Amino acid sequence: MPDEYNRIIIGVVDDERFTRIGLQQELWRRSPDGYKLMVVYGPTVQSLFTVFDKHEPRLPKPHIVLLDLMLKDDSNVGDNVQAIRERDIPVLVISNMPSHETTRQAYSAGASGVVHKQRSTDDLIADIFEVIKGRIIYTKAFALAIKSSADYPDAKLSRRQKETLALYSLGYSMIETGKRLDPPLLHGTVKTNLARIRDKYLNVGRDVEGFANIRKRAYEDGLLTYELFLKSLEDDAYNVIDGEQN
Repeated sequence: MPDEYNRIIIGVVDDERFTRIGLQQELWRRSPDGYKLMVVYGPTVQSLFTVFDKHEPRLPKPHIVLLDLMLKDDSNVGDNVQAIRERDIPVLVISNMPSHETTRQAYSAGASGVVHKQRSTDDLIADIFEVIKGRIIYTKAFALAIKSSADYPDAKLSRRQKETLALYSLGYSMIETGKRLDPPLLHGTVKTNLARIRDKYLNVGRDVEGFANIRKRAYEDGLLTYELFLKSLEDDAYNVIDGEQN
């Protein structure tokens, strides 16, 4: 969490001007004690980072970006999320009508959550702080969007490799992944297994460079099941929180 003046810089990508202004005013007004939520916005991902690049270092990179799922430039949510993640900035996607496909695209590209635009300001602020801490916002919509697809070449992972990939893709460290396997595996063995998993995906032409792509493969192959998420929510070592609206 930032120390200097406890200022949280939030990038907002939304091409609706009144939405951007309203969000800016609400986040500033409802800033938690000891913090000020400062919003910098742009109608596209590129325009947002043009602002940050132009004013660097006086304006440091954002702690998080709130990304509208549907932009008028017809850009793809997966591409937008990936462009933001390439700068090592967490992304929280906001939308009025997230479909299973677009939700899946967002998470697969590395988004930390997909939440409804009608979410209360207090809940959104809570989500923002959780994502900055490195956590994933879990929703039922996310669980419903996780489906196996026959359109992807089969990497022919073993049962053990699938279990390893699923746990690791959830956000567990290699050590924590090894502890949760049955029987447990040492850190070095988990590391070796992940290397073999990467090789199998590469052999069928599926990119596994970096954690975002590893997680994407797990989503595509239906390894992150609803039951696995429910179980993980009870685990203190897990970095996922329940962000579903009541």
